[in-house]
Amino acid sequence: MKSKATAPAGSYIIKEAHLKDDFCDYVFEITEGIGSGDTHKVKGSGVILEDMRKAFERLNVHLAVIDDSFKLGRVEIDDIDKYHGHEFTLLYNVTGIKVRGSRENETVILVGNKYVSSAGGRIELATPKIPMDNMSSYKWYNELNAAVEAVRDEVAAYKEGKYEAIEEEEEDDNVKQLTISDAIKEGE
Repeated sequence: MKSKATAPAGSYIIKEAHLKDDFCDYVFEITEGIGSGDTHKVKGSGVILEDMRKAFERLNVHLAVIDDSFKLGRVEIDDIDKYHGHEFTLLYNVTGIKVRGSRENETVILVGNKYVSSAGGRIELATPKIPMDNMSSYKWYNELNAAVEAVRDEVAAYKEGKYEAIEEEEEDDNVKQLTISDAIKEGE
């Protein structure tokens, strides 16, 4: 009997990633070998590290631009990388990405929220599909593509173990606590 070959390491691509409570849930697609084309949804079990948090934060400015905050605020952007710390950008928080299409014609949907002072809370947002190539109507598609790839790289590293493991606490035996067998012995 011949053994089945497994897909080579690194033969997958991250298609979605979502941060929630310092964990990362993600979807990846096998790109080579057995199971090629299969997608797998994973609920992350480790706490994300600062590198992943920073990678997601690089997308906040794109969500602000796409939501027209700068346009409505009459702020002209000459270099999007200068606006990561802008007051408009700080209102936004990207918590997820969804990448669609093949490598040659990928689009991305940014998922996140925006702080609104009038209600003292956050509004959930999801962008339309944005092409990440020169056919895109989005002016900053190159920078968006680089930021999305940085997130995908961090998620792939997370998949491979780059996270803080949660250690389960061992239960201490409470010497003052009676067990059922102790209670039966005392009642005899």
